[in-house]
Amino acid sequence: MHKKSIRKLAQLHGWWTYQSFLKRTRSYSEDQRQAWIRQQMQQTLIRAHEGTRYYAEIFKGIGFDPRTDFTGPETLTRLPLLTKDIIRERFDDLVDSRYRRLSAYAETSGTTGKPMRMLLNESYIALDYACMYEMWAQAGYRFRDPFLALRSYVPSKVGDPLWIHDKAQNTLFMSAYHFSPRTAQEYMQAIESFQPKFIRSYPSSLLVLAEYLERTGKTLPSVKGLFTASETLAPHEREAIERVFGRILFDWYGMTEPTLVAYEGADHDGLNIVWQYGHAEFLPDDSLAPGDSRLIATSLQNPVMPFIRYDTGDIVTRHVSETPETLFPRKLARVQGRKDDVILTPDGRRLPSVNFYSVFRSAPGVVRFQIVQFGASDIVVNIESTDPGFERHPAYRKVQEEMRSRFGDAMSVEYRINQRFETNRDGKTPVVLRRRANKAVEERKEYVLSSQVAWSRSRAGEDILKLDWNEADKLPSDRVREKLVSLVQDPHSIIWYPEAWPAALHQALATHHQIHETSLLATHGSDMALSYLTQCYVTNGDKVMIVAPGYDNFRAVAEQRGGQALHFTFNGDGEYPLQEMLRSIQEEVPRLIYLTNPNNPIGYCLSQEAIAAICTAAARESALVVVDEAYAEFADHDCVPLIASHANLVIVRTFSKAFGLAGLRVGYLIGDPALIETVRRVANPKHLTTFAQVAAQTVLEDWPQVKIHIEEVKQQRARFIAFLRNRGIKCFDSHGNFVLFQMPEATGLAQWLETQGILIRDRSTQLASSARVTIGGKESTDRLIAVFEEYWQTHPIP
Repeated sequence: MHKKSIRKLAQLHGWWTYQSFLKRTRSYSEDQRQAWIRQQMQQTLIRAHEGTRYYAEIFKGIGFDPRTDFTGPETLTRLPLLTKDIIRERFDDLVDSRYRRLSAYAETSGTTGKPMRMLLNESYIALDYACMYEMWAQAGYRFRDPFLALRSYVPSKVGDPLWIHDKAQNTLFMSAYHFSPRTAQEYMQAIESFQPKFIRSYPSSLLVLAEYLERTGKTLPSVKGLFTASETLAPHEREAIERVFGRILFDWYGMTEPTLVAYEGADHDGLNIVWQYGHAEFLPDDSLAPGDSRLIATSLQNPVMPFIRYDTGDIVTRHVSETPETLFPRKLARVQGRKDDVILTPDGRRLPSVNFYSVFRSAPGVVRFQIVQFGASDIVVNIESTDPGFERHPAYRKVQEEMRSRFGDAMSVEYRINQRFETNRDGKTPVVLRRRANKAVEERKEYVLSSQVAWSRSRAGEDILKLDWNEADKLPSDRVREKLVSLVQDPHSIIWYPEAWPAALHQALATHHQIHETSLLATHGSDMALSYLTQCYVTNGDKVMIVAPGYDNFRAVAEQRGGQALHFTFNGDGEYPLQEMLRSIQEEVPRLIYLTNPNNPIGYCLSQEAIAAICTAAARESALVVVDEAYAEFADHDCVPLIASHANLVIVRTFSKAFGLAGLRVGYLIGDPALIETVRRVANPKHLTTFAQVAAQTVLEDWPQVKIHIEEVKQQRARFIAFLRNRGIKCFDSHGNFVLFQMPEATGLAQWLETQGILIRDRSTQLASSARVTIGGKESTDRLIAVFEEYWQTHPIP
């Protein structure tokens, strides 16, 4: 049974609870109040001890008996904090089956978009409503007074009304999704006709109403009280709303979790804690501003699933009336947590996070979600799913339809499955987040930071083993250093611009690949090559299909040109879904298709036959296929032979991996001569430095020595894969100079290795619980394996 199914019963029960219980206990003296809290808290602990496996284990482990050892709230500090992860992992062990009758399931996405189930007693749900009635009474509310709810209603399909009147509650429910400056006049007509005495709303929606009234000079004289909840009320929102309505605004802090409620009273001085509902602790944290604390809460009213010392994840400011020594707090000054942004649509609508939970609640396999707005009209929907085929599930199409109905057609929406989630400045992962700059700019931060860590620590004298970006661990060609040192002696190499369209390097590349020079174009790194391709072949609104996970920089440069990224996801398990990809090309008709082969970060390598099939399907739709072969030297084959038969194929190569020239930035394109000539028109002819040209020519001349290095890397790659698999670690077969593996503590391992001077790449944002490590020669692999063994001595594999 879900919480919604007993809502009507709980509302009526809640009114009775307010009239009988809350009103009566409000008359308690301070001594009576403290005695009641102390008694209720002890009963909660005793019930938890007797009825739940989790608390029975915890109390036994610390030698705590609530029947004899409890003295008051100060005793709680002996107990560990209850976290969201513990609730997810130990759900059944936290349930007291004695109170399961007349209980209901509920779930929340909190500040992470990751659902958390819980069981709630009907009496607790009723108390929740009782607290609302008590807050409303501060403004003079009487049962069934006309109420406007600018929230809690969404039309189920196109054509449904934007508002409905619930006669039983005497409440006009209006869709916050569709409320905007453009629709405000239509809404206003219905509101004026209804003549509400009270309004409850998201702060963002109430702000739209206030701005409309202020702009038009209209008023709502019937309104006696305003109530906001579900979003943190920002100071500028309060100021604008009260400027229009007067000081009749009451804010509410609560959560689905059965722990704490606080609301603004008639004095408008902070938030009153409903002490009959739950107990608050203010946990100090040196990282917070003076007066701020972490909010820890203990449920006093939900025996079916007691939450004791629950870490809410919110930061609160203690009221001036409360001292750090206060054991029975009454007030909060303000709550800083729970602040998601709102989506601002081009037509002026404000869409808060709470309106998106229902979209994903019924989607199978969805663990969490996040909606990020970049600039004015770009949306990224991040979805973490346990279903590897989620994108092929009908529920995924349903999610897309629902989101489109909310965003409208003026916003570009991109879906990313099991990729990186965004965090805010507090380190939280909010459900809704708004970025001012465009996607391409905002999403470049990770690379800069990673590179700075390695360089700064190396300059400080540390012996850093850099295994995060797949560079070579040594210079494969001994002659490169000699050539560069001699080149410095020639002042022309420094004071002159480099040779335009470097003929010698193009000749060396043509010889190396046994193709004509007209099929080649050297560039300042492969990233520059990708940028040139998007300049030539991507315009605003073009669909760009990207095989994910992959090298994400191409998505960034394509979006800079106005391209719309479409991700075709394959997570490396089983056979590559080639036929499905061919159908997707036919259905989506992309302008350009991009894939890494060998794939980065997984390591699989598609056959020439598969690439040829993709090129053929793409040619039917006049699409270009870009194959990024950054790691081709470590594979058993490449796609260069296909150039002659597929004019819509272009290959991107680099000297940064097998050739060891990452610091000099040399890349190149291989393609049909007509395509290469097109790219030359936008390329800078002098972008490749003289030093880069000479170094690249030299390593090509020393190809036999480079091949020795490549073979060593392949041997060490096989050795490291065997090492991981012998310890039960899942890792993927690789055709690059890296290995991707999955283990529950992948992120923690990467962080620990960094403290040991070894940098690897945490890839959990692309593939759950995964990390990628660069493979070099025997010396670096010896050190890597030794440090892994050291880690597992103190962190045993489960």
